[in-house]
Amino acid sequence: MDIKESALAADRLLNDDVFKEAVSELRKGALEALISVPATDTDAIRDKQALVRALDSLEGKLRAVITASKLPKRNAAA
Repeated sequence: MDIKESALAADRLLNDDVFKEAVSELRKGALEALISVPATDTDAIRDKQALVRALDSLEGKLRAVITASKLPKRNAAA
């Protein structure tokens, strides 16, 4: 898949209502769990933080693919 096709696919995902809802619900659940987990349960805290970071990274990667498709192509040095 070339960069333009990847960018279109990434854009479709980021604008898909089901995808947005799923990411939102996962993030919301992880943040709510962080509020209620005991401060001594460091494993649970790390797990929920990792989920939030992963979701943020996924969205960031999709946005980066879209941005990369808009950059002018560079010619390789001869």
